[in-house]
Amino acid sequence: MTETSTFKQIIGYVDQLNRDVGQLVVLIERLMREQEHVSLKSAGSQICWALSHSYQKPSQWRLPHAARFFTRAGTERVTTSAFYLILLEVRSACPFPVVICGRMCHEPMTESQILGIEVFSTARIKSLAYKRSQWHAF
Repeated sequence: MTETSTFKQIIGYVDQLNRDVGQLVVLIERLMREQEHVSLKSAGSQICWALSHSYQKPSQWRLPHAARFFTRAGTERVTTSAFYLILLEVRSACPFPVVICGRMCHEPMTESQILGIEVFSTARIKSLAYKRSQWHAF
């Protein structure tokens, strides 16, 4: 196997991974719209802040995850929230990208209250895929 063919295989794998993740995001976003859920306005249209904040760190020029948080459209105080997280980090317990989806039932909250609760911390949700999760049974 030549160096060129090895490089092409690696790039082909990464390209396919990007296409697959992109299709998954499009599917989830469409399904959430069909269920009349909208992403939290204060999060904007971004699904990851990490890449935009790493432009001066060449070792971090990759998307570590894609995540979005949702509430029911047209409601100021909601009792359920949903999220998805596609984890692309290599330090997870799995040798492949991890997809975590969840729904949380809670007392009526505004968007700012939802963003302020610890459960919707992307770092905490990501830890579910690590060998030593921050989540524990009560």
